[in-house]
Amino acid sequence: MTTARTTHNAFSTAGLSLVPIRIADDRVRLAVAGEVDMATARQFDDVLIGLLQERPTLIDVDLEGLRFLDSAGILVLLRNHTSAAEQGCQLMISNPPATVRRVLHITGVLALLTAEA
Repeated sequence: MTTARTTHNAFSTAGLSLVPIRIADDRVRLAVAGEVDMATARQFDDVLIGLLQERPTLIDVDLEGLRFLDSAGILVLLRNHTSAAEQGCQLMISNPPATVRRVLHITGVLALLTAEA
């Protein structure tokens, strides 16, 4: 059994916090807090790319602390979901707040990245 621990790819600015937590040898949870928009999407993408390079079987992007997500953030999720699938990794989201859930539902991304329809 592996103890949950923060990995080395943590990132934080005034508007965005990204904290990867290894939940098993081959599984990572990325806790996202703040806002993912045009100004912060690059950092979000860089952290996800770094996690994919570690070759996990699952990346759970925990959106509980996310206050805002725009099209730039959605593009990052979709691009990394595709990259993950190509290497046999499942990238999924969890705990999206109501406002974020609505945006993801309207764009059709919620069903793709969760078990929800």
